[in-house]
Amino acid sequence: MDPIRKLATHFAAARYEDLSSEAREAVKMTVLDTAGAALAGSSSEPGRGIARIAQRYGGATGSTLLAHGARVATPMAALANGVMARCGELDGTHETGGGHVGVCMVPAALALVEIAPAPVSGRELALGIALGVDMLCRLRMGAGKSKAIGWMAETMAPMSVAAMGSRLFGLDEERMLDAIGLAYASCSGNVQPTVEGAWSLWTPAGSAAAAGILAIDLAREGFQGPRNPLLGEFGLYRLYFRGDYDEGALLGGLGERNEIVNNSLKPYPTCKYTHHAIATTLELVRTHALRPEHVRRVTVATNTMGATQCGFDATGAPKTTPTTPGAAKFSIPFTVAAAIARGQVTLNEFTDEALRDAGLLALAARVETRIDPAKDALPMLYPPMDVRIETTDGRVIAGCEPFVKGHPENPFTWSDCVERFMAWAGASARPIARAHLERFVAMVDDLENVKDAGEMAPPLA
Repeated sequence: MDPIRKLATHFAAARYEDLSSEAREAVKMTVLDTAGAALAGSSSEPGRGIARIAQRYGGATGSTLLAHGARVATPMAALANGVMARCGELDGTHETGGGHVGVCMVPAALALVEIAPAPVSGRELALGIALGVDMLCRLRMGAGKSKAIGWMAETMAPMSVAAMGSRLFGLDEERMLDAIGLAYASCSGNVQPTVEGAWSLWTPAGSAAAAGILAIDLAREGFQGPRNPLLGEFGLYRLYFRGDYDEGALLGGLGERNEIVNNSLKPYPTCKYTHHAIATTLELVRTHALRPEHVRRVTVATNTMGATQCGFDATGAPKTTPTTPGAAKFSIPFTVAAAIARGQVTLNEFTDEALRDAGLLALAARVETRIDPAKDALPMLYPPMDVRIETTDGRVIAGCEPFVKGHPENPFTWSDCVERFMAWAGASARPIARAHLERFVAMVDDLENVKDAGEMAPPLA
């Protein structure tokens, strides 16, 4: 029997009470973090572009397009909100399976509960998101070592969205299996854009949300999907991951451990593979009062995937001169240089002006990325990075931050998340009244008592 049956049965039987207190809090932080990221991303060039596309399809009775004061067709709302939440590189990542998971689930869930056949409570919304994130993480981890082959975590997200939405819509297990199987046909998303800095890096999260929603509608209309989408002859693990399949990683602790608790939130608007280097560099700069003129050379040791995505471009050349803000966010040399030169790594370090800063680029040229085989051997996708700074006066300063802020071992507090949300909301494409922002925060904070989760997104329009 294909393991998708066990996952669907778990979805159908799960209760809110089954979630640990840690998982419930993680859901709240993931919702607030994702919504804030979408508001911040809404004013960016790709954010405005995807909003215009969504509005072309109409749908005044659909779901809320965040930050743009409109309602659009529900799949388009999920698409646009997902892309907006992703395009600033602000959204969190899963530590074990890797990739962006909350950004696929939250936009889809918020869009779906606005059009659900019956009001969806905050508890059901929280449970749906937790189950969806958990399934996506498990699907990713189930690929074993091949999870780093070049497919994004978002690749398999349509199936997880379909399962989550089926639960929110009250579909029975057989219709849920149809929806998941139908969604399998839409699985896509590779990491090629990371080496080129292309905008297509940010679309799979939104397209996964939209595809999962469409699969639910197809299943509700009687369309049938394959029942062996994971281990079939042309199932996910054989077709996408060279036959690599780890049943223990996929199903182990199902119903006992929800992987949303292993989701990290981001302190920097950059690829997660840059974060340890940034955090370590910032600490060294603070501790030793370093200035750019003090730095002769910096060496960053990371794993192969970190170097491939953020150390070198498609030709193998060092990523020392990124030409777009997106490319800069995937550059270890540029982000480390920003940490030294500016003492911070925020959205302000990824403007066109920053990319033309001759001093910053000269410093980036002195940052070397090195692959350390020992990092590849560690049981984590985002290992701590060793930073070694050689100074002009002959000193060698080194460090390695084990857990970056936002990691489950070094988490943000709820107050941290609220502060970040309010700050990001200030960058919204359309000003949102503080009272509306506070109302949203209050609903998320009290999610277990919300009667109709369909009322959550409209204040953020």
